[in-house]
Amino acid sequence: PKPLDLWLVHHFEDSELTACLDAGAQAVRAGLVRHIGICNATAPQIRRAARYLREEHGVGLCAVQNEFGPYALQAAQPRPDAAAASNKMGAIRAAEEVGAVFMAYAPLGGLGARRGSLPRGGAPEKQCRRLTDDFPEFLTVALQLQSRGPAQSTSPTAPPAAVEALERSWPPSPHAVCLAWLRQRWPNVLTLTGARTPQHAAEASASQALVLTPADMEAIEANARLKRSKKKGWECTS
Repeated sequence: PKPLDLWLVHHFEDSELTACLDAGAQAVRAGLVRHIGICNATAPQIRRAARYLREEHGVGLCAVQNEFGPYALQAAQPRPDAAAASNKMGAIRAAEEVGAVFMAYAPLGGLGARRGSLPRGGAPEKQCRRLTDDFPEFLTVALQLQSRGPAQSTSPTAPPAAVEALERSWPPSPHAVCLAWLRQRWPNVLTLTGARTPQHAAEASASQALVLTPADMEAIEANARLKRSKKKGWECTS
């Protein structure tokens, strides 16, 4: 059978981590899995997992999947020495250090951004998320891009399918601008977006080819929420 490209450990207890990694490494040796990753991990867990896999099994940690986006930027902030065990700050930097890609889930707000609310029982602070209301700068930049045309805002190294999607859907949506901003600010980040419609899928694809100027980035980061987060320090990957 064709091996799985990526095997991810979800929601593990700290005491269970090495046992889970042993199982993944066994699957790699058996030809069932190509790569191993972990989810919802702290910076210490990322470093520990990478070291354990390398020393005990001779394989690398390929990916880290955590929540990350304008509503949840903790992974980009430096982790304080006295942080709680479950604190996810510093996760992007830790992933880069060990050579793992950082896979950002819910980059546009997740469940809270779907029709403006969460299912019953959702946390109040995560309800009624609307990207263009909470971060109107993404819309502002999208409107500014409209006057430039795609030729001036397309990455020369983007996949052909992404370039085609950008040209076909021009001007880019605020959601595409947000995804482009995340990847441009943190090059080690791969955004995982849900696509409930063909339009959503096209926006996500188009964002891969979109290039923002330094002025665009500055305009986006003038948002009050982003300014407060950035003031705490962003560890921008190389």
